[in-house]
Amino acid sequence: GASEESLVHAAHFLNIAGNHEQARDMLAGLGEGNLLVANARGWVEFYNGRANAAAMPGKGSSAYLDKCGQYFDAATGNGDQLINLDALMGKAKVLEGKRQWQQALECLNKVIVMHPFYLPALIEKAKTLIMTVDWDQALECAGRIQQAEPNNIEALRLNVLFLLSRESKCDAAADKLKELVQALSESEPRNFDLAMSCAQLFARLAGRHKGVLNITASLVRRATEACPEVAKYLTELGYQHMLLGDLQKAEQYFHQAVAKDETDVRALYGIIHCRVQEGNLDDTEEQLEFLSEIQVSVGKSPDLAFLQSILAWRKRRDVDGALQLLNETLTLHITAFKAAVAWDFFIKLNADFMLDIAREYLQHTIGSSGGEGPKPGGYLL
Repeated sequence: GASEESLVHAAHFLNIAGNHEQARDMLAGLGEGNLLVANARGWVEFYNGRANAAAMPGKGSSAYLDKCGQYFDAATGNGDQLINLDALMGKAKVLEGKRQWQQALECLNKVIVMHPFYLPALIEKAKTLIMTVDWDQALECAGRIQQAEPNNIEALRLNVLFLLSRESKCDAAADKLKELVQALSESEPRNFDLAMSCAQLFARLAGRHKGVLNITASLVRRATEACPEVAKYLTELGYQHMLLGDLQKAEQYFHQAVAKDETDVRALYGIIHCRVQEGNLDDTEEQLEFLSEIQVSVGKSPDLAFLQSILAWRKRRDVDGALQLLNETLTLHITAFKAAVAWDFFIKLNADFMLDIAREYLQHTIGSSGGEGPKPGGYLL
């Protein structure tokens, strides 16, 4: 039969390919005291737990981290240096998931001291530093990464994020984003999920800056052309066109996404959102009622509550109902992003959507002031 080491390598491959159960089965019955096996089990539990938590966010979704932590603890501290390195990286991911940033940084610093050549540790350190809002050190890490690898995708991503979220330099961010697009086409030409992640991240922080949005939309368009059957790319392209203000094209892409996957609720919300923005409120109420019935089993989404709030105000002039739904929108939205980390945190935070929520609140503040305040729509933002 195959050696333990061969089985562990096969389990790692299956795990990264997304076959977590098969990977777990492959490790079953292997030596309990074997550090290589303990480390592999840690990673299998981590990827499996993370996938389950993403599918069902909420209470208890991070319980898997303790189990992973035990495996990684067992694999660190002695034995082969490379096992130690991988287990320390695993430990850092567990601590990151628990939002214990300083302890995660300590783990990563150990790896960097022992293995200065190992860029993934520097990349993880930079992303963790972003979560502690230590931009100076994060940029320093990105600089070190780029000394070794000038076109490193994660370092370029960090630079664009800094220019957008901290400096508000959209033109400079667009220039740096072009470098990132070039790096993606050279290093990861077929990794469309990575391209979409970059596009989502920057489109939501661009403040509707056309220069940035045209680049992010072109990234997603490339994914839709290469994988025309994948609905999530079409949905994202629709959303990006909505941010660009091209509602007709946005609606077209949302319809294409629903044709590929009728369970794509984000695309259905997109269609309704376009119609609301076009002032077509009569059809939308019926469609929203239908969607809210579908959502009962999985729980309400912030998109649904937000659209219901807009209708309550614009169609029925129900201020109390609209405000209650806005409060619900905010609660649901914060719950959805508060457990996310690194790039995913900024994507799920969706600053553009937060601004939409704030604008709706302002409508009611202006409407209820009773004075000669600015007219609704003349936002002071």
